[in-house]
Amino acid sequence: MNYLNTLHPKLILASASPRRAQLLKQIGLEFEIIPSNIDESSVPVGCNGTRLDNHAERAKWMAREKARVVAKRVSEGTVIGADTVVVYAGEAIGKPKDLCDAVRILKMLRCNTHEVITGVALVDAQSKRESVWAEKTVVHFRQLSDTEIMEYVEIERPLDKAGSYGIQERAATFVKRIEGCYFNVVGLPLAALTEKLKQFRVRLCGDCPSFQLFSDTTAETPATKWRGESIFSESAEINKLLSLCKSRKSM
Repeated sequence: MNYLNTLHPKLILASASPRRAQLLKQIGLEFEIIPSNIDESSVPVGCNGTRLDNHAERAKWMAREKARVVAKRVSEGTVIGADTVVVYAGEAIGKPKDLCDAVRILKMLRCNTHEVITGVALVDAQSKRESVWAEKTVVHFRQLSDTEIMEYVEIERPLDKAGSYGIQERAATFVKRIEGCYFNVVGLPLAALTEKLKQFRVRLCGDCPSFQLFSDTTAETPATKWRGESIFSESAEINKLLSLCKSRKSM
């Protein structure tokens, strides 16, 4: 894996979630994991001291608190905090208390539609700059038999998952369709996160000036070529691609 932000601001994930860590690795980011260990049962309150009843606002509040707690522990870097909630019939569904509760939740969700809301916060440890937002994905479950639910709960034991399921696992077969970002259901809305990270000078694939593609407008047919030297000059695959592009240009 070639990590794309090694020359840029340090990135810290304020979560022990293996799914969120895998998503960041998937898009080529190098980061440190420092769980916030915040009490997720605490009641979010607004700036006027009143309780937050809006699910998106609650998720944003929790994500911000997680990021702020970790940002206070480090001297530099951009901290990512996140909180995901499943909402069915207007009520928030958290993580199951036990396996029986997981079965109950899945029976409630089957053949119905629910929302997955993830609040995300970025906090710069030095400047204290913040960016907080929430993303919603609508998930439609198919009809599930009691046997399917019992087998899933017994095998996957989804006690660490809001809504009692992981869409990236066997529960992928439960989902008839979704409306919105798939990765948001897993734990992080990657498209939105990518755009926000750019504002914090964290570069991802295609952002590095030394690693860009552009069109040769002087040719009759636009030709793709490389500008400059790749920061991944030690990668055999990239070197092969560079050689291929240069050979095509000379033809």
